[in-house]
Amino acid sequence: METRILPPKDKLFRLLTCAVVLCCGSARAQGPKPAGIATVKPDSLPVYSEMDSSSGVVQMLKKGDQLTVNLEIASSSGQWCGVSLKGQTATLGYVSCDGLQVDMPHPAVEPSLAAAGSAPVEGGSPASGKSDGRRRVQLSVSIPSAGSAEQIKQLMAKVVTGDGVNIEKIQELETAAQNGSPAAMARAALAHDVAGGYELTKNDPGRAMDHFRAALPFAAKNSQLLLVTLWDLAYVHLQLSEYSDAAKYLDQARRLDPNSATTAMLSGWAYYGLNQLDDAVQQWQESQQLEPNPAVAALLARAELDQKTERGFQQGATSHFVLHYEGGAMPGLAQDILGTLEEDFNDIGATLSYTPPEPIGVVLYTNRQFEDVTQAPSWADGMNDGRIRVPVQGMTAVNGELAHVLKHELTHSFVRQMTRSHCPTWLQEGVAQWMEGKRSAGNARVLVEMYDQKRYIPLRYLEGGWMRFNPVQAVVAYAWSLAAVETIVANYDVWGLQRLLAHLTEEGTVDGALKAAMQTDYPDLDRQTADYLRRTYGQ
Repeated sequence: METRILPPKDKLFRLLTCAVVLCCGSARAQGPKPAGIATVKPDSLPVYSEMDSSSGVVQMLKKGDQLTVNLEIASSSGQWCGVSLKGQTATLGYVSCDGLQVDMPHPAVEPSLAAAGSAPVEGGSPASGKSDGRRRVQLSVSIPSAGSAEQIKQLMAKVVTGDGVNIEKIQELETAAQNGSPAAMARAALAHDVAGGYELTKNDPGRAMDHFRAALPFAAKNSQLLLVTLWDLAYVHLQLSEYSDAAKYLDQARRLDPNSATTAMLSGWAYYGLNQLDDAVQQWQESQQLEPNPAVAALLARAELDQKTERGFQQGATSHFVLHYEGGAMPGLAQDILGTLEEDFNDIGATLSYTPPEPIGVVLYTNRQFEDVTQAPSWADGMNDGRIRVPVQGMTAVNGELAHVLKHELTHSFVRQMTRSHCPTWLQEGVAQWMEGKRSAGNARVLVEMYDQKRYIPLRYLEGGWMRFNPVQAVVAYAWSLAAVETIVANYDVWGLQRLLAHLTEEGTVDGALKAAMQTDYPDLDRQTADYLRRTYGQ
C-alpha cells in the first residue's frame, strides 16, 4: 500500500537531535522511544564503529559517562544506539541500548523538511504471504498439483538440471505423447507444469507462461490436470496485473469445476483488479463458503467496505482509468481529474518505458470516508493499494497540490506493476516524488550533515513498510529516498533507473538489482547520494 505524506508547514527544521527508530532486517518499525541525554549503566560499555559487535571498538565507556543518543535502530541483533559525547555533535559510534539509562528525552521536534511522498506500507507481494484488509489485493497462492509427489519429484529430476530447464527432455515427452496415450499426455503436461513452476522461482513469468500454455493441449483429456494448468496461467497473469486475461482462464476453470474454492479465490482477485467490486465480493464469498481462508477473509472484508462506501457513487472512465465518486457535488472535478491523470499517464509511461495493461481504479472521497476506508496515518493525503484513493472534500477543480498527489499516486501504480511488487519502499517513494517534480534543494544541507555525522538513515533500512513511522521519521525517510533517486538519475541517467526497476523482478534482492543495474551496492549508493547533494546544491 502506498500513502503520500502531507507537505510540512515549515520549510526547514532541526532533525539532528531526533531519535529515529527504523526497521532493520526482520525487525518492525516502532514508535519513538525516549532519547536524548543518557548515562552508561554497566562498569564498561564498548562503542563499536558499526551496528555490529564484530566491528571495531572505537572507545570504551565507563559507568556514569553521559552521552547524547542521536539514533536508535532495532535490528535482528538487538537495539543499537548511535551516540555522541555530551556537548559534541559528531557521532562517536554505536552501543547496545541496553547499556544506557535515558535521563532526559529530547524535546518534541516538528517535521519541516521540504519532503512529500507516499509509502508502500507493509504491502505484501504475492510471495510474501502477508495480507490484511488494508493491503494491496494480492495473495500468496499455492496452486494444487495434479500429479503425485513422487511423479513431480521424478519429473523435476529429468526436466530441471543445474543449467535450467532441459528442453530436449520435454520434447522427448511431447513426442511420446503424440500417440494419444492418456498417461503419456499427462507426463508431457506435468513436465511443462514443473518447468513453468521452476521459471516462476527464477522470476521469469514469460517463460513460465510459455510452459503452462504448452501444457494445455496435453492436459485436455485430464480434467484435473487441465484445471491446475488454467489456475497456473491465471495466477501468472494476475501477478502481471493482466486481470482480463486471468479472468478468461478462470472462466474456463469454472466450467470444468463450478465448485472450486481456488477458482473463486483467484477470480475475486481478478475482478477486484478490474474494479468490478460486486463480482469480486461474490467470488470471495463463494471461496470462503467452500474453503475458509484467513487471507481471503481479510480481502473480502476490504472489498465489502469498498462496496458499502461506494454504493451510489457515480462512475467515469477513460481508456486508462475507471473513476468512482459521489455524483452530486463533483462531476466537474471528476472530469478534471481524469484529464489530469491521462496527461500524467503519458508522461510517466514515456519516462519509465512501461504501460500498465489494465485501466487503473481511482476513488474520490470525503475526508471522513478516506480515513474510514484507508486507515491511513495522519500524515497521508493520498493512498495507492492498487486503486488510487484521494480525499477531495471542498475541491471543485484540480489545484497544484492535488495535481502533485495524483501524479505521485499514479507513479506508484506504474512502479508496482512493472516490478511485480518487488520494489523497496525507498525506491517507490523516491521515484514517485521525483516524477511529481520534487527535488532536494531545501533538504540538502540537513541531509548532508546527517550523513557526515552518521545520523542519516541508510537506504537498506528503508526497504520495508513505513506505516508505523511517526511524522518526523516519515519526513526523513522521504527526503533521503528522493535524494537517492535524484542521484541515480544524475549518475546513471533515466536509463539507469529503468534498468534498476527491471532488475528488481529478475535478481530477487535489491542488492542483486543494484549490482546488476549499476554495479553498486547500498553503502556506495548512500555515499553517492551525499556526494550528489554536495555537488548539486553546494553543501
